[in-house]
Amino acid sequence: MDAAVGLSSPLLFEHPPAAESFNTALRKEGEGLHRKPLFLQAGPLRLASTEPAAREHALTLTHQLLDAGFSLLSFDGSRLGVANNVQACRELVQATEGKGVAVELTAPRNAGGRTSPEGLRNYLQSLEKAGIRPDFLRVGMAPSEGDPRQDGIDTVLLGELASVAVDFAVELAVVDHGRPSHNEIIGWVEAGARKIDAGAVFSHIVLRTLPEDVRAGLISHAEETQTPLADLLAASESIIHGLTARTQERLEALTFADALMLLGALGAKGSATGAMSWIVGNGLHLQRGLGSSGHGVH
Repeated sequence: MDAAVGLSSPLLFEHPPAAESFNTALRKEGEGLHRKPLFLQAGPLRLASTEPAAREHALTLTHQLLDAGFSLLSFDGSRLGVANNVQACRELVQATEGKGVAVELTAPRNAGGRTSPEGLRNYLQSLEKAGIRPDFLRVGMAPSEGDPRQDGIDTVLLGELASVAVDFAVELAVVDHGRPSHNEIIGWVEAGARKIDAGAVFSHIVLRTLPEDVRAGLISHAEETQTPLADLLAASESIIHGLTARTQERLEALTFADALMLLGALGAKGSATGAMSWIVGNGLHLQRGLGSSGHGVH
């Protein structure tokens, strides 16, 4: 489809071997990945403390990710209060300055996993005062209680958040829920989403092939730790490798089909050539992992 896409390496703190496996695979592929623009997203790097040791660890990892060639670094301090969130992110964002990479931060959320317009504006104002200017803001779009579409995204709320984001010149990023239809995906874009992290859409395909006890254990662990199922699956390669060759081939075919559906619904066809033309036209050097303008899909 000649689409500019992205790959994400999650669980950087929680499961370092998964992140190292991702980096090893990228190094193995080498120059073959450079033919088209490709986002390489590191994170979200989940920040849970502002203690000196934790901050130093995060800063060291940030420098390692920059050296590894990631084009987008995502930091998640949403489990901290706004003040601590800003404090934890400030020096990490400063480390990326002049490196030619995009930065994504995660906005605070309430207990239901939703970002309010008021909360977003307060957070963006705090970032602005601290001199932090992210490229993307990841917002919580969980359906409200009583919403019959429990696996969807609240597009009304998304539109309200997008109105706030415009005032601060940042783009909104959302995480997919469930297995969305074409119309739902288009609705997200129309409501203001500029970057979509697609993990749940593929996770549900994988979950259906797993033994009941394994599936239940993963779902329970995801709920207890508030970790996306996609991230847990990424860190559990042994689960996939334990499936029969026929099942693995079927999974590959099904996820490939869903990826085509997602890219098609987002209108990403031809975006890679368009991005390359923009890069050349602006006299930029194409580096490993350099992303494109426009809607991003990870």
